[in-house]
Amino acid sequence: MPGLHGIDTCRELRSRQETHGIPILVLTGYTEHEREALDAGVDDLMTKPFRPEELIARAKALLKVRHLGKDLEI
Repeated sequence: MPGLHGIDTCRELRSRQETHGIPILVLTGYTEHEREALDAGVDDLMTKPFRPEELIARAKALLKVRHLGKDLEI
């Protein structure tokens, strides 16, 4: 993202009460930053190039987990 570092954006989202539970799936061409992204709170990460059907499957899985997690919240 020009002018904005994705890992910093992830940290910011995770630090805010209103956005901390949003699933984050990162698409990147930089494999050297995978560990840093995961440490920042990324839920899943895919490197480019990727297959669109895999992207859709992973996004659906993250949304399913999020939905199940919301059902467990008290």
